[in-house]
Amino acid sequence: MALFELASVDAHTFATDPYIALPFFQRKATWNPHQRLGLALSVVRGFPIGTVVVKQTDQQTFLLDGRQRRETLQDLTNPQRVYDWAKVELKVESRGRRRRLNTAEWQVRQRVLEVFREYADIFFFGELRDDEDEPAQEAPPEGPAEPADVEPEDLPSDLRSLFDYIWIGRPVAGTGGARPHIMSLFDFGDAVDNGPYPTNGDLPSLLSWLRGQRDAYRRLYATFPPASNEVGQWLTDSLTAQGATVHRAIFDMLVQPGPIVDALTTMDRLDRALHQTSLGYVKIKPDADEADDMKVFSLINTGGTQLTGPEVLCATPAWNEEIVDPPDQLRTDVEALYAAKGVTPPVDGRINKWDKPATFIDRLNLPLIIGSPESWAWTGSQFDSKINLGFRMLTGLVDGKMMKNDLAKLASSHNVDWAGFSQEQLLQRSYNAAVDQPFFRYLGDWRITLRWQMSEYPAVAFLLTTARDYQAKAGAGTAPAGANLKVFRKNALIRFDRLVYEYVKGSWGHAADSRTAQELRRLAARIDEDAGFVEPPMPLEAWSELVREITQDGKIDGLSYLADKPDPRVVLLLHYANAISGVRPDPLHEPYQVDHIVPQALFRENDDATLGSFEHHIINLAPLNATVNNYKSDRRLNQIDDQHRQEEISRLTRIPVARFNDFSSVTGMPNLKELRGGLLRLTLVEDRFRMLADPRQFFDPQQS
Repeated sequence: MALFELASVDAHTFATDPYIALPFFQRKATWNPHQRLGLALSVVRGFPIGTVVVKQTDQQTFLLDGRQRRETLQDLTNPQRVYDWAKVELKVESRGRRRRLNTAEWQVRQRVLEVFREYADIFFFGELRDDEDEPAQEAPPEGPAEPADVEPEDLPSDLRSLFDYIWIGRPVAGTGGARPHIMSLFDFGDAVDNGPYPTNGDLPSLLSWLRGQRDAYRRLYATFPPASNEVGQWLTDSLTAQGATVHRAIFDMLVQPGPIVDALTTMDRLDRALHQTSLGYVKIKPDADEADDMKVFSLINTGGTQLTGPEVLCATPAWNEEIVDPPDQLRTDVEALYAAKGVTPPVDGRINKWDKPATFIDRLNLPLIIGSPESWAWTGSQFDSKINLGFRMLTGLVDGKMMKNDLAKLASSHNVDWAGFSQEQLLQRSYNAAVDQPFFRYLGDWRITLRWQMSEYPAVAFLLTTARDYQAKAGAGTAPAGANLKVFRKNALIRFDRLVYEYVKGSWGHAADSRTAQELRRLAARIDEDAGFVEPPMPLEAWSELVREITQDGKIDGLSYLADKPDPRVVLLLHYANAISGVRPDPLHEPYQVDHIVPQALFRENDDATLGSFEHHIINLAPLNATVNNYKSDRRLNQIDDQHRQEEISRLTRIPVARFNDFSSVTGMPNLKELRGGLLRLTLVEDRFRMLADPRQFFDPQQS
């Protein structure tokens, strides 16, 4: 069964259709002046302008894809907007009362062609002059071009029509572009406040009124324009002397050759172009579900602005359903979201289902895994990431699935606490219980966030599997207790250990959401067998071989990790080793920086390739908190003469102060490899094994 119907609609109808509803939440306009002017050029040249996607229901038509084109087409009714685009793209300027393209002619030609090429690069446009026999003008040699005034008359008729339209929006000099020149024609002194035309300074309103007035005059007189004395008599009989004067001035503008007649004629041409320009109209059928909507959108939108899954969903009916009696905190979070986006919230203050997962992260404080609320900014790329992560986490938590189709179906789930926060509370409680043990406290002291240190996918997998295990260990209660709590925390540690191993080995590179879903299914099967189960740790042999290869060979899975900067995977292992060893920065929670024990400058002076390969080797790297790192800077170890700093660097690198001199040049790298490589193998293999076997005994033997 077909999921959609394909039709054709003209650009004017698409831009003005009052029954098309924009999604209540949309990303800000992403088209720049180059793209907007390109669409305008396509319209005046009569080219098709692509395809839009709508979802029709019994009550409404939602626009899934095509917002940028619709808004640009709507903006075409405002010459001021088009002037602003052209001012950026074509360097259109006003000099007195003349119209000019203030740039070299060859530059204008190239710029126009560049704009066109983005939309219709299969067409050949040729020269911009009407005369086909005129030889092409070559670009001047490199260097600044001599200014040349290219008159609009040099352009073909369709581009000339667009230029004439742009010219309507030119500003009055000295107004900062705020007041179009054409509006200065309507300065009638004291009569302006009572004028028959719009006086709010809005150019589109004025032009629309003028067109309506002209059409009314045409209907009033059998012959248009009528004789001057006929109009004068009608005005005198109908209006006060002052009103008649204004009306007569306006009438003359509408019938006498001049800027108003030129402007309205140009607008008529643009209006005809909009009616003659077609675009594809994909109508998704009402019985298609949200997953089908996303399939159709992905199929159609292969070259346009790519939207995230949540952005597509905000234009679907199910996600526009209202949440009845939402909590005040949800309202506060949604208001902050809309304010940051620069979007006007619904007038009636309604909260829709889409709002809950979009603000999900705001109600969580998970600094070690995905960051604290303060670390998430409603700006730039983080904006979309935050919303997308909220959808994926809620879907994974509720349904154990995280693919795009699963996100689409979440709106119909009865397992979501739409009017409450039970899912957020489960995640927060399980996180708090999992990290309330020495290992995670040591790790958190370095202010690392696993979302950045590993990647988002294993970090989210840890959260979701930990929350599911928390529920299982809680049983009929609200939280695990006693032996169940001990097993839960041990499982969290073992699960973290496995994710670190898998990340370092590159297992989370592709289809990561699918892998998370597999982890959740695996966990569900174990819970069905025995809710109190203990996770099996990674085999000792697997970790032993991984650490040996990294410390001895400078490789991971046979491939060198020694590049032009420290590999984030070995940095993660250094943090892991520090947490196992209980190494903390001083002061606590100060930002860390990865430093080179033997300074990088010494490697640049070295000609031995073998020794030079140790520059970014794990044995030459150490996370140092900012205070210590700023002090050490490019110093060699034997140049550190402050006793306190010596002791601090010794503690963080695990190099005895007495041996600082041995590791102050590249020639000491083989011995450093033996010392620190051995320590890392001891920590990440043997100590790690003992920690996972009994975390409490490992970190605090006295309490076990």
